Amino acid sequence: PSLEQLELARVAGRVGIKDSEGALAAIEDYGKRFPEGTYANDAQQLERALLISSGPLKSLSDERKARLSKLLIDAATRGDPLSALEQIALGGLLLERGKAREAARAFGQASMSASKESVRRAAKLGRSRALRALGDAKLAWAELNSLPAADNNRLDVIEERCQVLRARRKFEEAIKEYVLVLNAIEHEEPQVWWDLAEALARTYVEAKQARKARKWLEGLRSKDRTFGADPTRRQRLIKLMREVDLLASRDG
Repeated sequence: PSLEQLELARVAGRVGIKDSEGALAAIEDYGKRFPEGTYANDAQQLERALLISSGPLKSLSDERKARLSKLLIDAATRGDPLSALEQIALGGLLLERGKAREAARAFGQASMSASKESVRRAAKLGRSRALRALGDAKLAWAELNSLPAADNNRLDVIEERCQVLRARRKFEEAIKEYVLVLNAIEHEEPQVWWDLAEALARTYVEAKQARKARKWLEGLRSKDRTFGADPTRRQRLIKLMREVDLLASRDG
């Protein structure tokens, strides 16, 4: 075998023992040594898969996000077919960069090509987020309604549904959903609970319900002055308290 083939075998060996970090490092070495190698496209396809499987996009470093974005865009530009998971990753990266229209297109393609229900659901949720970012809450709602009824009680679906309800200015419906799910998951999903608790506080403000917003925020502070041991959330919610006080003063 050639030196290039041996390098790829080293990558395959790392993948075989589920050493994704080692495999990514080996692929990086391969790319530097054989930038125009015979198997460059195969190596890049494997690198995309490894980066996508290494965790949620938000858990990737900025450097790895940039690398994955480049790999996906390069592949799409070459006309290489992207898997549904790759389209979802591309959609998420585009949405983070504010390119909601392109993201909606990528999520839509993923939704049509996905064979697994879980992948199709992720694509539809992503498309709903992209449509919301485009200001089209009506289409986002239709996207959610196209999910199987069995998905309605999933946390990720409930969270997105509440976001769409807020975008449609149906605040009371969103508040009702938030309260129901918060009561159900407080002791099971503490991190998600705090995310939704913050979302509920913001919904009260959007609904201009200053008194309820203040009561809810004070309750959160009494429950845990660190707001779930998250310094950035603590800063956001303290700032929100000031906004609530201003809203209340305007209302007299």
